[in-house]
Formats: sequence, structure tokens, C-alpha cells
Amino acid sequence: MLWALPTSKPATTLSPFSTSSTHSHHSHGRFLAKAASSASSLELDNGEENRTSSNTPEETGESSASAKTIPRYTKWTPQFARVDEVLKIVQKTGNVEAALESWDKSLSAKNIVTVLNNINRWEKALAFFEWLKARPELYEINRYTYNVMLKILRNGRQLELSEKLVEEMTGRGIQPDNYTFSTLINCAKRCRQPEEALKWFERMKSEGIVPDEVTYNSVIDMYGRVGRVNEAVELYEKLKSVNWKLDTVTYGAIANVYARAGDYQSIMQLVQEMRDSGSSPNAVIMNTLMGTLSKAGKVNQAKKVFNEMRTSGVSPTPVTLSILVEMYTRVGAYDQAFEVYETLKTEGWKCDVAVYNSLMKACVEGGRVEQAEDILKEMKRAGCNPDHLTYRTAMNTYATKGMVDPARRMFDKVVALNGKPDTPLFTVMIRACKLAGEIEQASKIFDEMMESGCCSPDERVSGMLLSCMAMAKSDDERLAILDCLDKFNAPLHELMSAIVRKEEPRSRDEVAEMVEKFISDYPETDSRKPLCNCLIDICSSVGMKHAAHKIFAMGVAVGAYDGLQTNLPSLWRLNLRTLSMPAAECAIEAWVSSLKAAVREGDELPEDLIIETGVGRVRSGQRLNPIVGTLLKKLGAPFTENTEPAGYYCSTGAAVEAWIKARIALEEN
Repeated sequence: MLWALPTSKPATTLSPFSTSSTHSHHSHGRFLAKAASSASSLELDNGEENRTSSNTPEETGESSASAKTIPRYTKWTPQFARVDEVLKIVQKTGNVEAALESWDKSLSAKNIVTVLNNINRWEKALAFFEWLKARPELYEINRYTYNVMLKILRNGRQLELSEKLVEEMTGRGIQPDNYTFSTLINCAKRCRQPEEALKWFERMKSEGIVPDEVTYNSVIDMYGRVGRVNEAVELYEKLKSVNWKLDTVTYGAIANVYARAGDYQSIMQLVQEMRDSGSSPNAVIMNTLMGTLSKAGKVNQAKKVFNEMRTSGVSPTPVTLSILVEMYTRVGAYDQAFEVYETLKTEGWKCDVAVYNSLMKACVEGGRVEQAEDILKEMKRAGCNPDHLTYRTAMNTYATKGMVDPARRMFDKVVALNGKPDTPLFTVMIRACKLAGEIEQASKIFDEMMESGCCSPDERVSGMLLSCMAMAKSDDERLAILDCLDKFNAPLHELMSAIVRKEEPRSRDEVAEMVEKFISDYPETDSRKPLCNCLIDICSSVGMKHAAHKIFAMGVAVGAYDGLQTNLPSLWRLNLRTLSMPAAECAIEAWVSSLKAAVREGDELPEDLIIETGVGRVRSGQRLNPIVGTLLKKLGAPFTENTEPAGYYCSTGAAVEAWIKARIALEEN
């Protein structure tokens, strides 16, 4: 339940250092900036730090004794020499407390805030703050001082220390205010701990403190991050019901909630709400809508939103362009992805390294080496320095084509930027060797990784080595990879020895039993599916079809292939996008068997059946889509290839049922 909300957005709050209720925060900001002889550091992202406690120390009655003993002009007049002297001590020394031990001069509450705000590290600020607290007879520590210290800890992403500071604050009888809780909530947000943020929001409500718009926006966002969509929407609707003046940040926060849920329709309604209320959706909100439509495969609608942006005068941002490029890449429309690039150059739109990296990904997916090289040259001409992700993506482009030497050059550039190689880099180099057919060279790259001492093989390396073994053309190449496995993965080495060592043949049942045990014991990670794919590939390559089907069945049983089949009342779908070709063949055969069982039992098939292949490449560098098409044709299955969007084979329930019945009749005869 929500407590009573104000009927409109509150006016700008007053500074705790105001001398009267009419003294504005802006004049305080100018005064503090002058006192510190630098730009005030009180401004935060989203306007968080333009808010301060709403009462002065005098109004709250805090530290009233010190207020009486220190003359007002002494307390509130900036002391430039003292501030500069303390700042120099604090900034230069690592031991603040020891350095300040001989300090015997007073600092006003305002001077304390000035010093805190100008300390460049939270550790030193906290040490100075602790030193002040240890001398209560000399220095006044009030709610505002605590809030400034909380702001500094938030900027340093120190959630645990912030929480302890608030507990200490309340223990000393200093009541937290909206700014206190808002700072803590945003600290939890920055630390990626949304549940902690919501915990403090609940405490804020329980203490009857009404949040402002910054806090509400953060909480709506946090609800979305933890999947509590209904609560986010409830809070948003509550704000609307009390005529709270919503701004683009609030609209953006609720749009992000809908985006995480994939609810593009609600974002479209939100955009219309904004227009109806006289607000113009900005680029951030339109980007959110475009991105959500893109992920839902609504290419034409996303393109329409982009055109609306242009006609309404909203300039595309680099994020807009990245969304478009990635959307076209996802559906295999590589020419359109590069048309975006040509248009941005013609229109003079801003382009950053993220856009270039998105284009590089399109090169990887499309196998466009020359265009990847052109992009690298264009980046340098435009003064946009490639980052490690740019070079990694370029390396992937070369690896996809099996171009080992150019991939190695990109490898070296990443190492030059990062200082040392890592496991993913070596994994891509092994992949480049695999696709070049240089299996023994792949084993040498593995040895180089082991000798580097800066990274260790992981599950991805295991999978890539298995993929190399699946593509090996000789026993010597398989044994070279087997030796690599022996150096770090004993269980996998034992299983693969049983499959590929001809001098120690195992029976089909024995191999099947070993496979079942290995997959059952394998940790529940995202790598289980690629592992099963590789094992299926290897068994298929050495003629052990029975073992391949056993591995696939075990993969399904342990959940490695979750999402493979989706059965809705009007649609059944088989998703082969992330499977190797042999694994896809096993999946199709298993699906056909399940269709036979359904027809035999008299179950009604849905109106439509779809096989989704995507438009990307499988481990061998080939595209899965045409290979599946060939297999379906061989089976005589009544599926036709869809072209818009590409990557699907479609059929009707009636056609599939007739085909299955014909197969059953043929088998029975």
C-alpha cells in the first residue's frame, strides 16, 4: 500500500544553510561555490544533488548548544585560508587523522561541508569525517553534514558503509530526511543491489517521509530491475492519480520497466500519453521503444519509430544507430545495417565507438572481412579510437573466415591495450585455427595459453577443443586435441578417449552409459548446451549415431535444451538457432517422433508449425538455414522457407498431419 502522496510536485527545497525561508537554494549554491573557490561539487546526475535537507540546523534544533556558543557571523562566514589549509592537508596525506592531530583551529559547519565536497577520494573524506566526529566540542556534525558524507560514499559505491552511517546517524538522534534515503537508494542502485534499494524505500515509507521525483524515478527503475513490474506500474499510476507532474525521467523509468518485460505495446501507449499531455518523447524514450520492438522482431515497426523520430525533429543518437544496426544484423539484413552507416555519414549524425562496434558485429555475422577493415580505417580517419571490443570483434570476423594471421594481429592489439591476454582471446584464436582446418595449430595455441600463466582454460575452451575434434580429419589431429583435454579436464578426457581411441574400443552400451553419467554430473551452467552440441558433432563424425542421439536425449532430460520446443494452442515451434547441424538433425528427428506420437494418439495439431533456424552460422562456419532446408526436403516434410523475416520454415497443422500419417502408413507396410 502507498501512503498519501502530495497533490503536485513539491517546490524547490531550501538549503539547510538558509538564513530565512526565502533564501533560495540557488543563492546558497553560488555562495558555496565562491567559498570553495571552485565550481560546487553538489550537483549530481538526474538532479539528485540539487536537493538538500529542507530545514536548517537551527530549525531542526540540532546541536543547539554549539549554535549558541558560536557567533552567527563566525559560523556562517567562509574562512578561505582555513579551508585551503585543511584541504591541502587532507589531499596530500594518506593518514588524515595523524595529519590533522595538531590542527587547533575551528571550522564552521559550512566550512566542513566545503572541505568534504572538495576531497577527491571517499576514503580521505571518511577519515576527515571520523576525525571531526571525535571532537564534538569543536565541530558540529548535523544532518546536512551526514548527507554530504553519504553523497560522497554513494559516488564511491560504498553501500555497506553508507548503511552503517545512516544507522549511526539515527542512533545519535539525527532524523534522516528525503535526501538521506534518496542518496542511500541511489547508492544501492549504483552498486547494482536493487533489493537493498527497495528495502530502504520501504523503511522510508514506514517513517512517513514522502519521496521526491528523483527517489520515485529510482524506485520505479528498481522495481523493474527485480521483475516487480506490477508494483512499478502501480507506483506510476498512483503518481498520475494525484496529478504529480511527470517529467521525461519518470516516463523513461517506466518505459525501461516495460522494456525489461518485453512489453512494447505499453511503451507505445506511454509515448501516446506523453504526446496527449503536451510532452514530447525524447530520444532516450524513443530508443527504448525501438530497442524493445527490435528484440521482439518487429523490424518494420521499429523502423517506423525511427522515421517518426526524424520527422518530429528528434535527432538520432549513437544509441539509436546501434539499435538499428543490431536489429538488422539479428535478422540477417546486413545490407540494411550498412545502409544505416552510410546514412549517418551523409546526415552527419554523431557516431561513437559503440556504433562502430555494432557494425563490426554485423561484419562478424555476415562474414564481411573487407567491410570490417574499412570500418577500422574509417574510425581512425574520424578520430574515434578503436577499443578492445572493436579489436575483439574484428578478430572474430577474421576467425569466422579462418584467417589465422589477421586474427593474430587483432589478438596482439587487444593485448597491447589490456596489458595481457585472457581466456576469451585464446578461445577465438583456437576457433580461427579450427575454421582454417589447422587443428594441430589449435592445439599449439592451447599450449601457449597454458604457458602464458595469465589465464586458465574454462568451459568455453573445453567446448572449442571439442569443436576442433569434431572437425578433425585424422586420428593424429583428434589425439592432439585429446592431449589438450588431458591437461585440465580429466572427466572429459576419459569420455572422449572412449569415443575416439580406436585401439581401445568400447561397446555401444558402455559408451552410452559413460555419456549419461558425464552429462548427468555436469554442472548446471549455460555451457551445457554447447557441450552437448560438440559431443553430438564428434559422435556423428566418427559414425556413432546412436551415441549422438543418446547425448541429445540426455541434454533434453537435464534441461540443456530448454526452449527447444514451444507448444501454444495455435502454434508449435522448434527452435534450432543455437544448435550445431548434427544436433539440429537429432532435434528434428526427435520432433518428428513426437509428432507421430501425437497423431497416433489422436491429438489435434495446431494451426501453424514453425522451425526456427535463424540466419547465423554454426560451428563449421556454414549457415544452418539452408542445411535444415535440405534435410526437410530429404524427409519430404511440407515446410516452406519464410523470407520476411528470414530464418524460419513454416507449415500448417493440416499439411503436417497428412505428411505424418503418410509416413506412419509407409512404416507399417
